[in-house]
Amino acid sequence: MNSRFTPIPAARLRAALRDPGLLVEDPRAATAAEMVRRSVLTRMAARLAEERLPVLLWKGAALADSHYPAPWQREMSDMDCLVLRRDGSRVVAALLDDGFEQLPPPPDRRRSAELFEARLLAPGGALVVEVHQRVDKLGHRPVDHAGILQRAQPHPAHRSFLVPEDADHMLLVLLHAGVSEFRHTHAWLDLALLSSRAPAWDTIVDRAARWGLATLAYLGLSGLAEIEPRLVPAAVLDALRPSALRLQLLDWAGFRAVYPVVFSEERGGTSWLLRQGLLQDDWRDWSHGASRYAWARLRDRLV
Repeated sequence: MNSRFTPIPAARLRAALRDPGLLVEDPRAATAAEMVRRSVLTRMAARLAEERLPVLLWKGAALADSHYPAPWQREMSDMDCLVLRRDGSRVVAALLDDGFEQLPPPPDRRRSAELFEARLLAPGGALVVEVHQRVDKLGHRPVDHAGILQRAQPHPAHRSFLVPEDADHMLLVLLHAGVSEFRHTHAWLDLALLSSRAPAWDTIVDRAARWGLATLAYLGLSGLAEIEPRLVPAAVLDALRPSALRLQLLDWAGFRAVYPVVFSEERGGTSWLLRQGLLQDDWRDWSHGASRYAWARLRDRLV
């Protein structure tokens, strides 16, 4: 993979804060897609309620109903669920029993693609659902997944599902954005809408530090502050700011504390793995996760 990332202009994102529909190319198609999502969620909710398993919706599937003026304004290519590791196989089995189909990983990623997630196709091929056991692909940041589910509240439209509280949701979106090197357009709007509701910033700073997310939180929130300064208190950025040496290394790798954060070509493989190391607060966490991921990738090539 080697491609140039073209971000949406900050002015257009700023306008979308007032009207998220401005980012939707085809409102009629987006409305139809939302009807499909709602049908899939209703089916999933009914089946998972029978199992009494805690399943957390996050990103678009959660925010569309709670933070966007109209659900169709949050487009998404799939829906993301987060479950505890002990529940992952049971959730997948329940959905397979209800007619969902498990999608095979790409032929060259048979081991690494399944480290922490399963991809399921809804009946009729309507939508892809990703069931995550962790958000971090490297998987060794000390994120309190159990605490996130304990603090979660029922989904406003599908009460069999849970949604994170805003402080946790902010950190989950930041983590996912960091894994994708801040290249996902909707992450910026999600973060802006979460920030506009005045989340518990002290809690965000504290959990970011404890979960090893301070570096990527600083980059993401700095980019957000450039889009709309009122959304992020300066004291939050000061509390999260990495050392001068780390900022120099991040700049060398193409990450800067201004929107759109990433200023380098998109590359996978070893290059992505090393850049992810710079986004880790504790490189020991990165080394553990990178070793596991690299071993899985090696098995992809050998098996």
